[in-house]
Amino acid sequence: MRRFYRKGDFDIGALVPASDSRGEQWTYFYHKQVVYSLVDGFVVSRSLAQQVVAGDGHIVDIPGVLLGSDHRMVYLDLADPELVAAD
Repeated sequence: MRRFYRKGDFDIGALVPASDSRGEQWTYFYHKQVVYSLVDGFVVSRSLAQQVVAGDGHIVDIPGVLLGSDHRMVYLDLADPELVAAD
């Protein structure tokens, strides 16, 4: 995902850190070699990064999460800037 961070001298965005309820950060499990990797996530611009609630994302780790796929879902909570400004 690093190719999405920068184009020449221009900063495009940054990876939003994400973890599951145990603090683990892997999103992909390669069963054949028993390898856990971080391959899924969100790259956001500086302006969008300000709207990421708590500055991080979440990785779903409910029971059976790997039954349908070898990837785990990653999601972000975003704050509506108009609602935040109204507070």
